[in-house]
Amino acid sequence: MNDKKPWWQSKTIWAAVLTASLAAYGQIDASLGDQLPNIPDWVFVVLGAFGLYGRVVATKQVG
Repeated sequence: MNDKKPWWQSKTIWAAVLTASLAAYGQIDASLGDQLPNIPDWVFVVLGAFGLYGRVVATKQVG
């Protein structure tokens, strides 16, 4: 039996994707001269905690 789940069902992967996307947004914003709204630092803390939570409660491998 296949105990693996699709990648898009992983909390850890979604936390990583969102964190990387927001970091890229921050770099784009810096290159445009801070014209876009700033992302508060606490958002990265929440995403990091969500990624750790996803890793701790994981019961299946990503396949």
